[in-house]
Amino acid sequence: MGGGVMSKPLLFPMIRRQVLELLNNYVRAPEILQHVDTYIVPPALGHRAGALGGLALAADAVPVPVICTGGFQTASVIRDAITSGSCDAVSAARPLVANNDLVQHFKAGLDRAPKPCTYCNKCLAHVVEHPLGCYEEKRFDSREEMLAQIMSVFSPAPFA
Repeated sequence: MGGGVMSKPLLFPMIRRQVLELLNNYVRAPEILQHVDTYIVPPALGHRAGALGGLALAADAVPVPVICTGGFQTASVIRDAITSGSCDAVSAARPLVANNDLVQHFKAGLDRAPKPCTYCNKCLAHVVEHPLGCYEEKRFDSREEMLAQIMSVFSPAPFA
């Protein structure tokens, strides 16, 4: 088991009982029913379970840097992925399309942009015929605000 459950050992007996109850005699194998405590256990990777745990195993197995892709838009999650050794770097595409100033939000101390990417993929639907940008109108107060943000990449502020 992963997530917050793994840090709460008192939950495991309750979860095991609930699983046995839900099995409702559908499974009759004594090795499972009598030893459920050997099947429902905390992850061997501890807090590095899940995708980042898998990446950590990959990073240990290959002699090249490991870059993780997949929706990174929260500074603390990015920091944890790298500092835990789960990967050497992360990449971000849609979150940067939705917030082309994402790094400035992080620099200002925000853990996440005020209007994060919703992963709706409307940016992908528009990319062939329109400028690359976030077309999820729900993220904006108006259509005009959305279009202004999309077009903002064509008039960057002077470099400091």
